[in-house]
Amino acid sequence: GRFGIPLVVGAAERGFAALAEEVRQAESEGGEAPAREALLAGLLAIADERTADAIRTISVRRGIDPADYALVAFGGAGGQHACAVAELLGIGTVLVPADAGLLSALGLGAAAVERFAQRQVLEPLAAAAERLAALLAELEDEARAAVAAEGVARQEIAVTRRLLHLRFLGQDATVAVEHDRAVPVEEAFAAAYRALFGYAPEGRGVELESVHVAAASRPAEPEPPLPQPPPSKAPAPARRRAWFDGWREVPAYDREALAPGARFAGPALVFEAHATTVVPAGWGGRVDGAGGLLLARS
Repeated sequence: GRFGIPLVVGAAERGFAALAEEVRQAESEGGEAPAREALLAGLLAIADERTADAIRTISVRRGIDPADYALVAFGGAGGQHACAVAELLGIGTVLVPADAGLLSALGLGAAAVERFAQRQVLEPLAAAAERLAALLAELEDEARAAVAAEGVARQEIAVTRRLLHLRFLGQDATVAVEHDRAVPVEEAFAAAYRALFGYAPEGRGVELESVHVAAASRPAEPEPPLPQPPPSKAPAPARRRAWFDGWREVPAYDREALAPGARFAGPALVFEAHATTVVPAGWGGRVDGAGGLLLARS
């Protein structure tokens, strides 16, 4: 299911220049066409690995295993790389929403207006605890006012997050903890620290580095979830010649013709007006009740 051949092993580490040099050497020794295919496969491998590494930066390195989640692919090229990136991360499920190529624009149009207020504190938590409630109330008013300044009615504004950035005394990096009046701040911080690093030092003082509050316009009421359709066979596809670790004829589906419940197996291509989805061998797809394309490893 991955784009990779012996010529491009480690291409993501060596980079484009080294890969191009290998291709030039291969052309001089074994013909032009295979080397060009290897170059394109190498470029895909580099793109996939760099995308996966960016996801690792915001997940694995913060104590979150991407394998516990589904990967949502959007943008015109998102579906072309999604399954390969998912395999690099150990993810078994990919969701390609309807109109994935337009998802950023649709999201921008439907997004809530959100504004933040923050204060740097830099005090031991024990010393700052007495005025924490007053500080949160002050920041809540400030965040609401910033949203109201965008033309949102006051009754349509809600505080969405109250974050305390905490650290042990003497440390540089902080851990963000949601403020919950029902849970002592020290306990919440110790639990968050332990989840990230596997332990929480005993007997060390805690510093409140800063407080952040977010307010936003209230989103529209969510629509009730659509029932999952019964499985059905996908309509007979066209055939297209495509590269899946070698050239082959594969099914090519028109996404508009895939009704909810339709299922198919990879290797396959799914075309739509603003995007293309690549489904490698070992993966299968089905259309859910909302028109999303749900891909899963066999």
